[in-house]
Amino acid sequence: MNRRQMVRGCAALGGTAWMTGLAERLARAAEEQPAARPKSLLMIWLQGGPSQLETFDPHPGTLIGGDVRAISTSIPGVEIADTLPATAEVLHHATLVRSLVSKEGDHERATYHVKTGWRPDPTVVHPSIGAILCHQSSENLEIPRHISILASQWPARGGYLGPAYDAFQIGDPANPIPN
Repeated sequence: MNRRQMVRGCAALGGTAWMTGLAERLARAAEEQPAARPKSLLMIWLQGGPSQLETFDPHPGTLIGGDVRAISTSIPGVEIADTLPATAEVLHHATLVRSLVSKEGDHERATYHVKTGWRPDPTVVHPSIGAILCHQSSENLEIPRHISILASQWPARGGYLGPAYDAFQIGDPANPIPN
């Protein structure tokens, strides 16, 4: 059962569960089972890249929609831009976030907030999402688990968790890392 199916099922059974005592039984069962741990996170950050209107949140037929057309995806009722047909076929394997907002007017500060979960503070370097996931994982893998293709580590650092949790930097593909 995937997350989407679970949410739908919970919503449908929510009212009934409280009346029949099912909620209490489900809570006990959840306590007995260990929480599922995430296997992977792929964060695609297109800083300065195409807008959401040209990719994952098109608005065809509106003034802000432009010339982009929408196509159906493997998730019923969800459409993305027609420039992403292969992604549309496998979107049910991903979580599409269209509700991201920030009270930060400055893009750099907002980026830091989204990538670390904290507003910038000049006295603290917070760990990035990748660093936190690596810190929480007990798997001992021989490949890097936190990778950045950005020229700069900012803000993909380990922060106060230490440099061991910094992202492995790929850097410029034209100048590969020597083996």
